[in-house]
Amino acid sequence: MHENRQRTNENVDRISTHVYSSKDNKSMHKSLNGEFILYQILLEQIFNKNQALTFYKNSLLEYFQPDDKTDKQIMIEFDKEYKSKKAIHWYTRETCIYKILNQALRTQCIDDIIPFGSFIRDLNKQLHKEHKLFIKQQKTSNREVYRGQFISKDEVNRLKSCQQGLISMKSFLSTSTNRKKALEFATSRSPPNDELTSILLEIDVNLNYLTKPYADIKRLTDHPLRT
Repeated sequence: MHENRQRTNENVDRISTHVYSSKDNKSMHKSLNGEFILYQILLEQIFNKNQALTFYKNSLLEYFQPDDKTDKQIMIEFDKEYKSKKAIHWYTRETCIYKILNQALRTQCIDDIIPFGSFIRDLNKQLHKEHKLFIKQQKTSNREVYRGQFISKDEVNRLKSCQQGLISMKSFLSTSTNRKKALEFATSRSPPNDELTSILLEIDVNLNYLTKPYADIKRLTDHPLRT
């Protein structure tokens, strides 16, 4: 996803990756047939419109039972008012919904992913729709986007050792076309602990070789005027 935005809560900017080095084909093959494949199977089941999600539709409030009053009100609002056409809008709201979902995806916590099944499916469907519209409007196939964020030092080392390897993001990824703003976001705050460091991701997107939807979602976000 591309949106010119910044989040204010330092705890929700982190992402996690699957990193597989091509230097060790046997190890990479084993990993791909383990945690990576199982996680992809779960997501494909959720994305599959022909797959019933009856057991995914329990109330978020009932499942998570938050103690915080604000979080409780947000979940009540979500349970009562959520509509599939508002999936991106809800995902970009700076609420507990975004934080809990991304945490579940980053940690691959199946128990916490399941209650969001219908929401994840709607989000993926809306992104695919926006992706098709976005591609039709583009005059070139290459695009560079940026993301400033916190990342664990261990993960930085894994990324450095994975040149020519496979990197798979565990969650939805928001980026910006504004390098300066992404860099400011990466350097404007100190990491909350010694295990994290700030980085700037520079991502070259080839629109001809995408395996996941990519789109400009500014007009659908909770804050379309924020840059």
